Amino acid sequence: MFSRLLASFAAVCVLAGSVWSGSSILRRERSELEWEGPSRSLLSRLGDPHATRISARVGSVRLRRGESAFFEVCASDALEPKRWENALQFMVWRPKTRELMVRVPLDQAHLMAVKRRGDRACLPLGGGVIPADGAYAIEAVWASKRPPLALMRVAWTPRVLARRLLTWRDQVPVWLVALGVLLGVFALYRVGVHTTSDRPGRANPAYGALLMAVVTLGIAWLASRFAPFHGPTAGFIKGVALMLVEGGAAFVCAAWIVRRTSGGGVRSMLALALPRQRWLRSALWMLPLSITTGFVLSQVARVALNLIPATADAPIQSFVAWPSGTLSFAALGALLPVGEELFFRGLVYGALEQRSKVVAFLLSSSLFVVFHAHQVWGNWGAFVAITITGVMLTLLRARTGSTLVPVVVHIAYNLSLSNGAFGWS
Repeated sequence: MFSRLLASFAAVCVLAGSVWSGSSILRRERSELEWEGPSRSLLSRLGDPHATRISARVGSVRLRRGESAFFEVCASDALEPKRWENALQFMVWRPKTRELMVRVPLDQAHLMAVKRRGDRACLPLGGGVIPADGAYAIEAVWASKRPPLALMRVAWTPRVLARRLLTWRDQVPVWLVALGVLLGVFALYRVGVHTTSDRPGRANPAYGALLMAVVTLGIAWLASRFAPFHGPTAGFIKGVALMLVEGGAAFVCAAWIVRRTSGGGVRSMLALALPRQRWLRSALWMLPLSITTGFVLSQVARVALNLIPATADAPIQSFVAWPSGTLSFAALGALLPVGEELFFRGLVYGALEQRSKVVAFLLSSSLFVVFHAHQVWGNWGAFVAITITGVMLTLLRARTGSTLVPVVVHIAYNLSLSNGAFGWS
């Protein structure tokens, strides 16, 4: 009775945390600003109402108090130092109060920081936390003598990125999801089902069902990958849908295999049972040890990220570049391990271990890496980290005979990686 109540409460925590996370991601995504003004030359801007004898307004945008803003101007020119040094300077200020926020002269130091691509270049102006609501203007200012006509004809495009930084409060729904999953694991421990290793060795009927499950997951993955919906909120929804497909395919396929082979129950097939080791059969031992293992794995991943050079920005880096993406990544990090472990370490490993533990180990680990490779492609430190994690999670499944241990380790690993993005202010 207690285990059922605990499982019900765990399900409520997961559902409430998921809905809360989704609404928070959507609210943040809607509030984030990526603004780009019109591309015009300083010469053409001299006729605007805000232009003066020594300045031209490049752009103006309304920002809100507490946002973290970054300002940048891009030119249709390479901004070579020989042509542009000391020609003008850029200012970011609040016209209403005449409060100066940023001043960047085109001196040698700032021109060296310019990001160039062909005959175009972008000059970072910097930024900071917005002190008050209102309009903030980007002005090009020069000395009493106007820059040469060739420079005045260069087109400038203003860009502003603004977002509210994450705090520890934003992580509360994520931890609620994680708590729900851990309570669910604890409820399964209360039931006390032990692993079995005496399932018949007739593994041949498993191949067709296993192939169908992998194909189903592949189709779902491709559908989420190429769906015409993008952004952190869409990513969260697609991630939840993918988790449901993984878990559903694992249970349906396991039930089909069990019926064909008469090899125990579905829970035994997916290893939703206590570990073989007696000292791990207490959740009071298993949970802290698994959480510690996940934290250690996350530190190994950080070392790999720092030591192995990247050749390109991975898609996951672009996804978490904004706070809404980071929050989506953290929420999915608490949810997805359930579906992934049921599928890769539960179904794939469980369907093949009776025929060959080596094949089960290699295929389970390899499929895990394959389905994650697109997220980290180009960032080879992250690719190595994913590979090490997949191997270690499969090793834990093989050694303990339980999928519950990898679930907890996987969640602890994900939350440890995402925790650094949440400030404690």
